[in-house]
Amino acid sequence: MRTCFILFALTSTAWAQAPQPTEPATPSSETSEDADQSRARELYQNGQDLYDEGSYGPAIGAFQEAYRLSGRKALLFNIGNAQERQGELDAALSSFNEYRAFAPAEERESLSRRVSALQRRISERDAATAAAVPTLSPDAVPERPPIESVGRSPGRLMTPIGGAAAVAFGTVAAVTFAQGSKWEDEGNRDAWDTWRPVNNASVILAGTGAAVALTGLLLPKKKARAQARAAQFEQPLPVARQ
Repeated sequence: MRTCFILFALTSTAWAQAPQPTEPATPSSETSEDADQSRARELYQNGQDLYDEGSYGPAIGAFQEAYRLSGRKALLFNIGNAQERQGELDAALSSFNEYRAFAPAEERESLSRRVSALQRRISERDAATAAAVPTLSPDAVPERPPIESVGRSPGRLMTPIGGAAAVAFGTVAAVTFAQGSKWEDEGNRDAWDTWRPVNNASVILAGTGAAVALTGLLLPKKKARAQARAAQFEQPLPVARQ
């Protein structure tokens, strides 16, 4: 795991031992590329220190920025190491696979083993995740029992409503009929003719209310008989004995 760190450190030493110009360098003579390489060495060292202390997330960021500035492919190995320690297995596999195209010949065999081990870990992780998620077949889903609406069946509503209508309109019919009979006895035919339609409508509505109330009383009994017949058909047939 420390192979790439050593390689990059040697490279940094090579940078430090490179021939220097005869004239002293001044800040204004430093090119942008030299500044990037210098900053990349600093970031690499920061990333190595963070990696050694177990701060893998920040180390990844330092290595990635050093790689962006320097373009040195060896840093891909450092990035993959830190990503694997961080638990970012898919990202580590991607970094190692990218580095394989540029790795020295003596590192390819060990790098291939590293990639194979990562692939096995990813497969085991995915299998464990899939096994942890329960899958219910349609047969395994329990059937919900029917919900009975207590107090809201049509029969239970029809009986009180129909009964109230029958009583109310029956009362109106009785009062108007009594008053009409009184007017008729007094010879006030015109007044009775005026209220006769009200009396007739009240009689009809009272009868309708009574019919609704009676229907509400009969519906539950009819439903109970139908359920009883259905239950009889659902019972298993007796087995004939030989």
